[in-house]
Amino acid sequence: MKLHALARAALGANVANVEHGANGASRAQGAPVASGALLLSLALLAAPVSAHDTWFERLSVGEGPPLLALGTGNQFPQRETGVGAEYLVQQGCSGTGGASIAGALTPVRVGASALLLRGPAGARSCWAQLQTFELELPADKVDLYLDELNASPELRATWAQMHSRGLPWRERYTKSARIELGVSVRGEHGTPSTPAATPVATSASTSASKSTPTPSPTPPLPMDARLQPLPDALVVTVLRDGQPLPGQAMELRAALAAPGASAPHAEWHRTDAQGRVQLPWLPAGRWLLRGIDLRPSAQGPDQWESRFLTFAFEIGANNHALAKP
Repeated sequence: MKLHALARAALGANVANVEHGANGASRAQGAPVASGALLLSLALLAAPVSAHDTWFERLSVGEGPPLLALGTGNQFPQRETGVGAEYLVQQGCSGTGGASIAGALTPVRVGASALLLRGPAGARSCWAQLQTFELELPADKVDLYLDELNASPELRATWAQMHSRGLPWRERYTKSARIELGVSVRGEHGTPSTPAATPVATSASTSASKSTPTPSPTPPLPMDARLQPLPDALVVTVLRDGQPLPGQAMELRAALAAPGASAPHAEWHRTDAQGRVQLPWLPAGRWLLRGIDLRPSAQGPDQWESRFLTFAFEIGANNHALAKP
């Protein structure tokens, strides 16, 4: 049985107070926490470690207010648990050209695998940030966790030095999620329309024109992303506290396997000096760009802090997905 399901059975009504990370038990700051013995039992019975991402999925179609699912899972696109609305630190949506929209996201209900939220009419991009949680990860699971986030040799060396001193892995983490909802870059009849979100200005391609930065959430999300469709590529700028984040490992995952493939497409990229990942135009379907910015904590010695980011978008020719210019 996986840790998520085991924790639900063990904690019963208190499960809303627990947000589980990578195969260790964790808690929101200030929230009740289960006993150490129970958490140890959960960790010992848990499945192999994996960084559990939290992402958005659009469930509705049409031009009305979007219905979104926000859930957590071992691997996109399969959600396993929902998110309590009380743990949303901030959330919102922007419209055409990045303008903020009044009303933001309204919780509809919490399902077994997702929190359902209704966005405002005209939303072209929506985001959410979760409360900060803490975890202590068993030492024999750390290397698998580092593999899952494609950690750098420097991070691995730092952990090896800590582990040699007998120190445990203690981590504080927060999660940010964004979904691109915008209309196609060109309308169904070939009429140019405004891109779903105006990206941070870059010079990633000679074919790119100058652009105005998109208004960011206030305060900026711990991790965020901006998408710029170009004639020959998709450029995603990854942000930390509103600023481009260079050298960040980001994994691109498809929701479905291509015909004849045994598994959905997945590949790693690393942001350039301007925080950008440049992707070729992708096959139609749902895609997720995910990454974890992990670093030694600035708030405490021999601890870690991480920021999870998921950026969901859809490629397609219809009016509710990105279409090639």
